[in-house]
This record gives sequence, C-alpha cells and structure tokens, in this order.
Amino acid sequence: MRAYATAIVAAEYLLHWLPKGTHQWSSFLTPEELVLILQRASISVQEMAGFVYNPLTGRWSLSDDISVNFIAFGTKPANREPLD
Repeated sequence: MRAYATAIVAAEYLLHWLPKGTHQWSSFLTPEELVLILQRASISVQEMAGFVYNPLTGRWSLSDDISVNFIAFGTKPANREPLD
C-alpha cells in the first residue's frame, strides 16, 4: 500500500507532479513479480535497486528501498549459431 500512497495519492493528487490517472494500481508490479516475468523470458536478474526522490535537493538517488520505485538489470544468454 506504500506504493499506492506514494505514487498515486501523493504524486498525482497532493503534489500534482503527474496528471491524475497516470498510474493504474492494477498495473503495478512488485519486485518479485518483475523477477518472475524476467525469469520466464530467460533473463537472469543481476541487480535490483530502488530510487528515491529528495525534495530538499530536487534529486533522485539509488536506494536499497524497492518498496515504491525500483529498477532492475538483467542478462539473457546470447543465441549463438554453431560455427562450421
């Protein structure tokens, strides 16, 4: 529910950072759901990080907190054709 409160209620309705209706709660994924989707596509998640906004500096930074905003980096084995 923290993601709902932060991304939808705060960002769209209280702070007006984004137009109302930008986010659809039913489309939100958890970090675990994203990992499963990537694994089904044969992508191995190498790293996942959160990112947070600091209103005092106006800057975003990476964080260990993946409860609201997060990014992931993954790799997929190359399809290599056999050499003749």
